[in-house]
Amino acid sequence: MTRPYNRDVSCFFYKRKDLFMKERVFEFIFIFIFCYLVYLFFIILRKKKNKFNPNKLKVEEAYLISKYNIDIKSLNYKKYLHLIAIINSLIFSITIQIITIFDSILWQLLLSIVVLVPLIIFSYSLIGKYYIKKGYVNKAKIVVKKENKKKKKRK
Repeated sequence: MTRPYNRDVSCFFYKRKDLFMKERVFEFIFIFIFCYLVYLFFIILRKKKNKFNPNKLKVEEAYLISKYNIDIKSLNYKKYLHLIAIINSLIFSITIQIITIFDSILWQLLLSIVVLVPLIIFSYSLIGKYYIKKGYVNKAKIVVKKENKKKKKRK
């Protein structure tokens, strides 16, 4: 598979680094904008009203609720969806940029898993901490957890 940029096959050093970097930056921006627009049109701007439905949780929502006790009902849901779209686009773009360094599909698959999982965990932990700092914590769950811990200690 040939790349649009000149690459020395014998090593990872490129013949024209300035051209390579410009192409990589444009590629990153293109992938980021494309992913964001796909997420925007198919998730955020669909014809149904975007309201939080506790019966149909998205994976991101379930993770933030279970790990950080985020009260998504009290959030501005549209802003939340835009933030998630930006973060997911960024994760996908970074992963694509890192794995396209290698030509072997096997290395790309292995590296994508190694890069993708920490990026997801790190970015959603930042989102969770951001919403905790803003005060969007479900206080009822915190009280229930504290009571459960006290009951376990008594036994």
